[in-house]
Amino acid sequence: MKNVDPWTGSILQLYNPRGKKLEQKFYQSNNWVKQREELGTWPFGMLNYKKESSSIHLNFSLFDYIGLSKHPEVLKAAQQVISEYGISSSSSPSLNGRTEISQQLENKTAQLLNKETCLLYPSGWAACYGAITGIANARDTIIIDQLAHNCLATAAKSVTNDLLKFRHNDSNHLKELLEKSRTKNAENCLLIVLESLYSMNATSPDLPKVMELANQYEAIVVIDVAHELGTRGSHGFGILEDIDTSADNIIIAGSYSKVFGTNGGFVAGPACIRNQFLFFSPTYVYSSAMSPLQCAIILKSLDIAFSPEGDILRNKLNAISSYARQQFTKYGFEIDGDSSAILPVIIGDERKSREIFPHLLKNGLLVNLIEFPVVQKGRSLFRFLLSPLMSFAEIDEAVETLVRAKEELDHGLILELNSN
Repeated sequence: MKNVDPWTGSILQLYNPRGKKLEQKFYQSNNWVKQREELGTWPFGMLNYKKESSSIHLNFSLFDYIGLSKHPEVLKAAQQVISEYGISSSSSPSLNGRTEISQQLENKTAQLLNKETCLLYPSGWAACYGAITGIANARDTIIIDQLAHNCLATAAKSVTNDLLKFRHNDSNHLKELLEKSRTKNAENCLLIVLESLYSMNATSPDLPKVMELANQYEAIVVIDVAHELGTRGSHGFGILEDIDTSADNIIIAGSYSKVFGTNGGFVAGPACIRNQFLFFSPTYVYSSAMSPLQCAIILKSLDIAFSPEGDILRNKLNAISSYARQQFTKYGFEIDGDSSAILPVIIGDERKSREIFPHLLKNGLLVNLIEFPVVQKGRSLFRFLLSPLMSFAEIDEAVETLVRAKEELDHGLILELNSN
């Protein structure tokens, strides 16, 4: 039996459990979670608190990056479509689950991204997984950023053993691996896999340089834009604005759930991928199509996001993000990445972050506690997710709450509180 410390241990230490019966097999992990729940340090699977039913009044844990999930026009679009289409697609998109409204969404997304075609998926995870598994096979080489999201990494591991990782946002290392891989594998696909905005550290790659290397070594780029599309850039397209997105060697995948008011994902690319994906992208073929309700919500959200109103919302988000970064930095906190809807406040030590977490909850602040193995060991953080609907006063209160928690921990007061 492993003894995993609830203050400093990781769920990874309980990976691949043994046992004939489920209760026996999962006893240790369930016991570890129970210990952390009793300590008030378990941050996963929590309810989305409502102000009227909870002491939580500051919620920095949700994806609603430009505030569209309750926009009146989005809600109206959702209500209108139900009477005409119902609420279910009732079939796979590879059969007859697509409707006129889903076709409109495909066309709208492709047009916005300057691509020839677009396929819709039930989630952003499914879209990114489906993009890689739809393109690559065992003959191909995949070169992936070491911090790429689980959906990208899992897909890459599932299709080829010829898988390499390049150091995060390191174009020189990427070039080195591309050169070696193209020499070794001259006849097949080289796939570069990365994100436009990394969700745990708010950093972005040098995309023009990546495309330059892709052209030089005849590689295909798959980029996940889930956390950036609609939130940054002069027109809302983030670092995609720095390249020619119509190039046939870049596939753009992403999620509608971070900005556009509902669930779902997409893959946009040259026309030649469509029929291939129709049969060989498993999360497309074997999932029910996105519902007409979701499609209507996203269509209206896209109209707002890429309009003058969207520009105003992005400017407000940028102001909130800049102010929050300034305030946290002012009080000595380490902030990762660039200004965006994602604000990672680095705590570092796992025990320290777990001791702080229940103090935040008791004082009405809900924020994501991110720890190993999601981030590197010794780099635990609180990930604040921002929105233009937030106020500077709410930022001030959040900063003050974290400052008080840190001060009480430094003076040994939090351990006493957590033990009572």
